[in-house]
Amino acid sequence: MFLYIIFTDASFNKANQITCIAGRAHFLKVEKICFQGKSEYQTMLVFQSSTYGKVFVLDGALQLTEKDECAYQEMMTHLPLCSILNPKKVLLIGGGDGGILREISRHSSVEQIDICEIDTMLIDVNKMFDSLISLE
Repeated sequence: MFLYIIFTDASFNKANQITCIAGRAHFLKVEKICFQGKSEYQTMLVFQSSTYGKVFVLDGALQLTEKDECAYQEMMTHLPLCSILNPKKVLLIGGGDGGILREISRHSSVEQIDICEIDTMLIDVNKMFDSLISLE
């Protein structure tokens, strides 16, 4: 089985396909479905891919893969935090997968991190598959 993600325009369509970059498509071979469920807010899927390790998908949109999650998490964290002289307090809106939290905690000047995530199921699912987010 393959997960087929097609990029055609700048919106999300009803066929559970992300549509962001015109003319591009991405195929991921699904070795095994590890989790599939629906919270009050969104559908979630975790599967084992033959090339990317575990893959986390929300509402049909690929969120992160075990193989390359750090690239996204690092960019989203370090660029803003390095632009502030000695940040002490951080508010993380979303971030239920824990990757950005991990990167924020690497900044020695940060004393407090508050997280606002409305979907507790997202947090629980990512805890079940802690290998999705590298703790190193």
